Amino acid sequence: MSLVYIDKIPQLNRNAFEKKVIEVANYLEINPNWLMILMNFETAGQMKPTTTNSKGCVGFIQFCSDGLYNGESAKKILGKWHTLQAIKNSGYVGQMNYVRDFFVPYKDKIETIYDLYVALFYPYALGRGDSFKFGSEISPERVKTVANQNKAISQGKEYITYKEVRAMVDGQMKKANYFVAKVDSYTSNIKMLKRNKWGIILISVGIGIGTYLYLKNK
Repeated sequence: MSLVYIDKIPQLNRNAFEKKVIEVANYLEINPNWLMILMNFETAGQMKPTTTNSKGCVGFIQFCSDGLYNGESAKKILGKWHTLQAIKNSGYVGQMNYVRDFFVPYKDKIETIYDLYVALFYPYALGRGDSFKFGSEISPERVKTVANQNKAISQGKEYITYKEVRAMVDGQMKKANYFVAKVDSYTSNIKMLKRNKWGIILISVGIGIGTYLYLKNK
């Protein structure tokens, strides 16, 4: 599989990086191109593990500070503190381990490329429905703050919902000349079935028993 934006990765790192992205995507049960599109957007097209924004966030998915560790800004992933400098210096392949670990807690909730972005941007919104306004669980003021701080998504609105996220991500997919493939829908359906497997099993058993009784008494 040839990944979108793979040509932005230095030739020396390209093959190993591509294999690692696919490995991480397989672990998360998503399409690897979703990660590539997300990382290209987060790094403003640089696709470098050292990319740093004006707020000090670093790397492919712009890891930001959650606290302090030995005086350095750090990010908590899977219960452990990691210095942002360590993440920044982890390299093309090494940093994908941090990316994988960041998304692990949301693995079962990520069914689409939009979910993947929301897991990074505002994970509380995962599974909340299309009408949920990001920040509304805190206050109306927080809704406006989230929108104002993320104008690339809100596009002048005073709120952000999945609709705004989808519009932004659709734009990024178009930019990458990537279109949702059948495998994406397949991935979503399989993860939905796995998440609801016991409910589906019970319904199937109920239907089977009902059919048996109906035929028996017919």
